Amino acid sequence: MNFTERELWEIEDKLESALNSRATARYIVDCVRERDEMEDALDVMYSEIRDIKDSLRRIDFEIPSRPRESTVFR
Repeated sequence: MNFTERELWEIEDKLESALNSRATARYIVDCVRERDEMEDALDVMYSEIRDIKDSLRRIDFEIPSRPRESTVFR
């Protein structure tokens, strides 16, 4: 779940009040931001992997498979 910057500021303010520490609240919110960025990066990577797999499937159908070396007669 990605948070908007406004939501993160609100969370930081609530954490600061609850923990009585601006530094700790900011650290927690920074961790959430990093997690959101990593989730976004993973989504992009998974999408790219799906695209590559789809491309490989199409290639598999377009190119006849070569016989294995063990089945080639010399």
